[in-house]
Amino acid sequence: MPPKPELSALAAARLILEQSAAPLHYEEITKRILASGLWHTTGKTPAATLSALLSNSVKKRGTASPFIHTSPGHYALNPSPSAALPAATCRLPAAACQAPTVSKTLSFADAAERILEASASKELHYRDITRLAIDQHLLDTTGKTPEATLYAQILTEVKRRRLRREAQRFMMLGKGMISLAKWQASGIAYQVNEANKQAREKLFKHIKAIEILGNLADGIDPFTHILFPPDSPYQQADVVRALFLALEALKAPQSPRKASGPARPASARLWTPEEEQRLRDAFAAQKPVAEIAAAHARTTGAITARLIRLGLIEAPRHTSYPPNNRRTGKSSGILKTLGSCKTPLGCLQYRSQNNRTRRP
Repeated sequence: MPPKPELSALAAARLILEQSAAPLHYEEITKRILASGLWHTTGKTPAATLSALLSNSVKKRGTASPFIHTSPGHYALNPSPSAALPAATCRLPAAACQAPTVSKTLSFADAAERILEASASKELHYRDITRLAIDQHLLDTTGKTPEATLYAQILTEVKRRRLRREAQRFMMLGKGMISLAKWQASGIAYQVNEANKQAREKLFKHIKAIEILGNLADGIDPFTHILFPPDSPYQQADVVRALFLALEALKAPQSPRKASGPARPASARLWTPEEEQRLRDAFAAQKPVAEIAAAHARTTGAITARLIRLGLIEAPRHTSYPPNNRRTGKSSGILKTLGSCKTPLGCLQYRSQNNRTRRP
């Protein structure tokens, strides 16, 4: 039986990773290589040697490397390398030198984005997103809590983009619900997020202005943090005094603007000629007093008083009495009837008849 051809350390590691369904630690890769006799070395630390070779391949070749660094000390095959290994450095058969046929999986954030784009509800719980991603083979994980991993990665991305002031990809809707930011552009969550973003930017600019003015007032360059020379304008007394006044104005709490006062009620508004003409037309059409008051946004008493002032109806003789009779405590009959008149013409007829009966 001819002896097995000896491979390079990287070629042997590639062969071992092709036979594994999950990423392996470099010590485990070294153990399997030596046990299978694919690579021989006289060094005392073969695991450290292989680790350096794998790390160097990933750093120098980037996406063209056949390996990827999945976690500290763990490596896997690159699912989509940009180029195959050169034939001069590959000691495997020709078929093995081509790009490895590994099922393409996505990161947790990319898998969540794809699941949300295909979802009809446009918002899902992170547990449902994880379950759908695993069922559709978008995720390849051996962890015991993939739901927590997905939620943590999305939350980390949201915080990172917020600090960098970049456009968000996801929206955290609370209680574990996640949606895509492009779908929430007109929703309440988006409006709240935009309002918070504008408030943060305004506060950031305010704090930055205070910091710059403070440095200038202290005679320090706000960018180089070097003292200004004595002949600098920022060392002049008037300039320093003006800077301190501006700094105090920025630090002072801003009081909210006071309203100019409550809006005047309709009954307190002045009558315009146009409104009086509409009142005459309504009176001629014998519309009810309540309807006229609603049309003018005024009280029935204001309508009656204006009709009297315009000479359309006659003022009652007992207008000097208060609404309640001082002696009996009962409402005046004239005022009570006036409030219950259905039409101005009816009020006029009642008053005319009442005045005739009271005459001696």
